[in-house]
Amino acid sequence: AATLDLLPWPSAAPGAPVPSLLVCAVYFWTIHRPGLLPPPALFVLGVAVDAAGGMPLGATSLALLLARALLTPGRLWLAAQPPPVIWACFLPAALLVGGLRWLALSLPLGRPYPVGPALLEAALTFAAYPVVAALLAVLRRRAMVPPRAAGG
Repeated sequence: AATLDLLPWPSAAPGAPVPSLLVCAVYFWTIHRPGLLPPPALFVLGVAVDAAGGMPLGATSLALLLARALLTPGRLWLAAQPPPVIWACFLPAALLVGGLRWLALSLPLGRPYPVGPALLEAALTFAAYPVVAALLAVLRRRAMVPPRAAGG
């Protein structure tokens, strides 16, 4: 997801906001298999994304770790909910991450960075979540299938 976020996609409007597939993936795995993304891995992943994407180092790490920390206490309740409820609860996470990244861009400038692109990115990320979650759910089901016994 991080690699896909950093790819230069062909666009009629270069530089236009795009959804953050990484935020979608972190939200999904934090709910369903948090052990796959422990905090140190999220920190390293966030710093790598920031370095590759030209963001202030640590902005994405902070956003992902804070979203994970806020989500973790309610993850078992959330995992038992139907997909529309999980999706609705994703909106605050997408806004939180977008807001923290906006703040990280604004601080070095000494003035507020335009908020429109950050809000659009959060909206696109929210809209992309059901598709990303469906793909990750297939991967999760396939990964949970026990391997066949040798010779069986």
